[in-house]
Amino acid sequence: MQVNQMDSQLKTPKVRSNEPCCAAVRSSNLPKNEDGSLKMKAFYSYLPSGKYRDEMLKYSDLSVLFGKLKYNAFFNRFAEDRLLRGAHDGDSRLRFSQARLKIVWGPDTKEDELNAYRIMVLLMLVRYSLMRHDSCEDLPAPAYVITDIHGQFSDLLEWLYRIGGPEHCDTNLVCCGDMVDRGPQQLETVCLFLYYKLRYPSRVFILRGNHEDFELHETYGFYAEIEERFHENAVNAGHRRLAHGLWRMFIHVFDYLPVACVLEQRILCLHGGLSPALSACRTCQRQCERCPLGTVCQRHKAQLAPGALTSYLNWKVRRPVQVGSSGFVSSSRETQRSLSLLNHSAYDFVLSDLLWSDPMHHGMPYMSPNDANWTSLRGWHFNSERQIAYTFGFDAIEKTMQQFNLACLIRGHETKPAGYEWHYLKRCVTVFSAPNYTGGNAATVALVTERCNGIRKRNLRIDLVMFPT
Repeated sequence: MQVNQMDSQLKTPKVRSNEPCCAAVRSSNLPKNEDGSLKMKAFYSYLPSGKYRDEMLKYSDLSVLFGKLKYNAFFNRFAEDRLLRGAHDGDSRLRFSQARLKIVWGPDTKEDELNAYRIMVLLMLVRYSLMRHDSCEDLPAPAYVITDIHGQFSDLLEWLYRIGGPEHCDTNLVCCGDMVDRGPQQLETVCLFLYYKLRYPSRVFILRGNHEDFELHETYGFYAEIEERFHENAVNAGHRRLAHGLWRMFIHVFDYLPVACVLEQRILCLHGGLSPALSACRTCQRQCERCPLGTVCQRHKAQLAPGALTSYLNWKVRRPVQVGSSGFVSSSRETQRSLSLLNHSAYDFVLSDLLWSDPMHHGMPYMSPNDANWTSLRGWHFNSERQIAYTFGFDAIEKTMQQFNLACLIRGHETKPAGYEWHYLKRCVTVFSAPNYTGGNAATVALVTERCNGIRKRNLRIDLVMFPT
């Protein structure tokens, strides 16, 4: 595997908090069920009825929504002007507009207006489409892997201009979650991704991130943005009632998002990190050896059959599911109790592990991905920085790679100054696609391609595409 390394210093920093998400924010004032999940009505109870349903049918053409988001001069006029004047040299930024669309409940004839009913139709259709997918799926290469856009819609438009959207090329597109929270245009960002998933269901794969979670929305902005923008131009009480339910419709859709995918059965893509349930030795379980969940077995080297990883994750993560209802490890004491489990099938925190876990940090400003010191980071430990889930060491990821015959893990979840960081002798790479998220970080997108040597031998290659300065 190779990586294209380029130094990138971004010019216009945005002031953002670099405070990590943690279990402390899981104190939502919204009504909850006993298991910690959000108390909601059925999805279809939020849809309009009577005369409002007739109004919605007038705005069911989603091609208008796509045009408003992707090719609208409201967003693209500055970039188009530079292209027409010949001022764009291909290496500098185009700087798409960061203004928001105006959400209306009547005709959206102006270029800066979007009817709210179009978004309701999108959510209804994409939720039905997601029901037909699994929690983890096998995908073919080539594919672009984009992570953590966080509502930076202008940067997403530039990424799609650089790499080509699904309507322009046959390369698959994988989004590893965190589409929302903190950014200025969260609604536009998530709607464009969901439209792509609906329009190209076999080539666009949207995974769930830790920010596709109702409790984080209340703290980091998605809930407030949806409530504000849909209520702003509500004409009457009926529209205000529908606006009040729209955020919950998004939550229903997020609960159906897959959590992982495997490219060519060799490269695992997810948002956060691994779970102790993945590194637990299957050979020990078959031989009825009493091996604690957190013990990384070094004796057995047997590989599981192709598709074993997707089958296991589809069994353990059954959608629809909320993080609150699946539970999570939130203290050192719970970590010790979970890692000492002898009955591995009783472990129920796989979903939160995949969304929140991190590789261990080496504590140095930079360490080469091939440095032998990576092997000194070992085992499973409580993720004290986030106060939820785990950090995993070299032996844990090595066991997971060997057991499921994987080559690499592509993840997001962490801001990196260079936009990416390789870990554990290139067994794992962190990719972050939102430039200037913390005021000066670069951004990257991973490109996974297949390279054929001769007739039978095939190698997968990971290249990192850098965001322009």
